[in-house]
Amino acid sequence: MTGQFVQQVHSSSLGPAGIRQRRKDSSPAGGIAAVQSETVAERALVSLKCGDHRSSKVTWSRENVTGHREDILTDEKGRKTKLIHDPHKHFGTESDSSLLIVRAVLRDSGKYFCNGVLVANLIVCE
Repeated sequence: MTGQFVQQVHSSSLGPAGIRQRRKDSSPAGGIAAVQSETVAERALVSLKCGDHRSSKVTWSRENVTGHREDILTDEKGRKTKLIHDPHKHFGTESDSSLLIVRAVLRDSGKYFCNGVLVANLIVCE
């Protein structure tokens, strides 16, 4: 089963009515988090949910389109530790441990993992 819902994506390139369609695959019974599939424009603000995490420590990682996987950051009870070089604060987290990508760029496209579990496929378009 596949459900559809609409999420507002903030971006300087989208304008005030910048609404993007996001597809969410249904999760099977048993509480396994659904995988988000998002397509956004460059410079969008992207928020990726971790799912039903119950851990006080969350580690976000990504696998880019070439298959290279790297850890991005950890968030332990609001204390964030960057695991990659990020001088422009491109990555962050929200209070619910969702990953924030500020001003998304093409190289942000790929698979995103929360505590080692695939939670999102992101495509950034020009």
